[in-house]
Amino acid sequence: MKIIIVGAGRLARHLAVTLYENGHSINLIENDYHMAERFATERDGIRVIHGDGTDLNTLRKANIQDADCYIALSGLDEDNLIGCQIAKQVFRVRRVCARVNHPRNRYIYEQIGVDLIYSSTDIMVDLIEQDIDFDGMRVLYSLVGTPENIVELRVSPQSKAVGRTLMEYTFPGRSRVVLVTRDGAAAAEVPTGSTMLQANDRLLIICVEDEYNELYKRLVKP
Repeated sequence: MKIIIVGAGRLARHLAVTLYENGHSINLIENDYHMAERFATERDGIRVIHGDGTDLNTLRKANIQDADCYIALSGLDEDNLIGCQIAKQVFRVRRVCARVNHPRNRYIYEQIGVDLIYSSTDIMVDLIEQDIDFDGMRVLYSLVGTPENIVELRVSPQSKAVGRTLMEYTFPGRSRVVLVTRDGAAAAEVPTGSTMLQANDRLLIICVEDEYNELYKRLVKP
């Protein structure tokens, strides 16, 4: 995949390196000459362009017309917004992603059709809230385009699920177990209806947010 990243801050540099190591073609745009020069000398294989990520000529120099994905990671929401709008509406980039520095600006990004919006403030608040409210259970991943998430939890020895198979035990709503990890086991287990739950099993469960409380009460802190 051909990806353009705007910004050369710590997050942008780490993402660029990670995506490049996973086989993607990366063009990184940075407005600060010294930052651009330093990153260009540090990493072979990643093309670094010095320039403004909202400037049409700079974007063309980064081959935005051939890009599959545009990611705006500057520290200014105004620049990220303009860059995303140009990528989406002028160059018709298939997927446009942005970092939102101030959560109140999220609505504006949504209005211009940004595909993926990440607010570090909202993410941090959610993580802290989950850790406080659901000690022993955490959200690992949100399934894009659905209301479902993947949560990880450890089954309490006091849970009524212990000693029952997945077929025998009724989970809340439409939640379902997709992976079981057991202490001492050689590998994780893709469960079937006959899989029997044991104390301290670690489960990956697909569920919606409304089912968190019930899962927590039944399986983690009964």
